[in-house]
Amino acid sequence: MNKSVSEYRKIINQAQWQTPEQFQFASEHVKQWLMEQGSLTHKLLQQCQNLTVDVVTNAQCQIADIAPSESELLEDTHCWLREVVLHGDSVPWLVGRTLMPVLGMEMGNYNLSHQGNTPLGETVFASQNTARDALELTQVTVDGMPLYARRSRIWVDQTPMLVTELFLPDAPIYIAESHEWS
Repeated sequence: MNKSVSEYRKIINQAQWQTPEQFQFASEHVKQWLMEQGSLTHKLLQQCQNLTVDVVTNAQCQIADIAPSESELLEDTHCWLREVVLHGDSVPWLVGRTLMPVLGMEMGNYNLSHQGNTPLGETVFASQNTARDALELTQVTVDGMPLYARRSRIWVDQTPMLVTELFLPDAPIYIAESHEWS
């Protein structure tokens, strides 16, 4: 991983997000990764023996830290920010950014601030009341390499969170025939 999470955030904030209907998928393989409706954590776990999370940020964020396109998808701009790097077998695969309204955390059954080093998908998709909407996709260029990203709103017990995922160069999305561990 050659850039810091804040550098990747700047790149993502300048991205031109598209609906799945507008987006040009390079292959069926890429489409399956970007359109995953369930837990991306579970999909990544199928590609490695050990999935780890490095938490970069886990704190209440300032309104200035929220891009206008992000605030459009959340009703409240007083949010908790969690930024992580997911590693498959010690290789950085994904930069994740999650925003959750603080009021929703206080009133709901799910508190993002307590997630720690556990992948988001492990806990969020364990709830019976989880749904995804507002899926958007983009391709950005980082150091001359095209990288895919997706952003969606995930509802947990009627509380929204905005999840942005940038697939780093060594992520399985870029491998045409990914190996699945038995």
